[in-house]
Order: sequence, then structure tokens, then C-alpha cells
Amino acid sequence: MALSWALADGRIDPKENAQAHRRYADCMTESGYTPRFRESTDGLYVELPYLTVGDPARLDAAVRDCSVGTAMVSALYRIQLFNPRGLSDSRLVAVQCLAKEGLVSSTYSAEEFERNLIADKFPFDATAPEANDCLYGAGYAYFALDK
Repeated sequence: MALSWALADGRIDPKENAQAHRRYADCMTESGYTPRFRESTDGLYVELPYLTVGDPARLDAAVRDCSVGTAMVSALYRIQLFNPRGLSDSRLVAVQCLAKEGLVSSTYSAEEFERNLIADKFPFDATAPEANDCLYGAGYAYFALDK
């Protein structure tokens, strides 16, 4: 399993992350769902919302069951890529990534980000791949309803 390999060498390899993703996706498919993902340029697999769910409790149970042994690998890989310094404020992780991508100015603050998040109004297109990768990498799942 990828997590034991990571413990041996101190990092999650992209191949290990991809293997964990395949196990999760296969499990969801075997559970009767058709998971959809968007792969980021860094190899993160952003699970997209399920469009039609007859029984939300059944879906939640499948996600919970399929996440055993895979979610930790994906989470650690995401942290390794987007928060290698271990910042405790996920808003700062998002802001630093957005600034690095040139989507916000260097003066854009965590407080501004939080206000924009609450208002659901950003100074950038949050659904564009670069911005969405930054949000997801910082732990925010953001999806526009009209896309």
C-alpha cells in the first residue's frame, strides 16, 4: 500500500497516488456509482459532484467504505504538493497558491479570501483549472452550479 511506502521514504510518489485513486474509483464503480474526476496538472484527482443520487445515505456509505486505505494517501499527497511547510491556516495555503498562479495580487489576504468565499464572489474564476486546483489543494471543494 502506498502509505507504507511513504512512511519508508517520507513522501507519496505520484504513481502511489494514482494507484490509490484507481482503487477508490474502482470501488465506487463496484458500489454502483459512476465517479467523475478532473485531474489537476499536479496529479490530484478532484472528485466532481454526483449529479443524480437516489439515496444519499447509500452514496455516503460507499464513499466511506471506498475511502478506507485511499483517502489518507490522497490527502497526504495533496498536502505534500500544496502545503509542504505545514501551514495550519488553509486560507493562507489557498492565497499563496493563487498569488503564485498570478490570479490575485501579493496583497490579497486570507481575510479577503474568507470574505470572498462566504460571499461566493471571487476576483478570479474559481472554476478555472488553475484557481480550482489552488482551492482544492488547500482543502476547499468548489464547484459552480452552472458548469
